[in-house]
Amino acid sequence: MLGGLAVLHAAEAHAMLQQHKDCEKELANAERHFDQVSEADAAAPLFSPSQFDRLAGSCFLFLNNASRAEVICTIG
Repeated sequence: MLGGLAVLHAAEAHAMLQQHKDCEKELANAERHFDQVSEADAAAPLFSPSQFDRLAGSCFLFLNNASRAEVICTIG
C-alpha cells in the first residue's frame, strides 16, 4: 500500500516537471501496486478509493490535459 502511494506521488512529481511518459509509467505502476493490496495490509486504512483518481487527475492538470483530468475525476 505505502509503495503504491509513494509511486503515485512520484507520478505527480513527473507531471509537475512535464515528463509525460514518466508520469504515465508511474501511474500504471501505482495501479499495479494497488491491485495487489489485500485487506490484511496494515496500511490499508491510509488509502481511500478516490485517492488514485484525485492524484491522477492532478497529474493530467499539470500536464495541461484538463479533459482527461475531468474524465478521471468524474468517474472517481
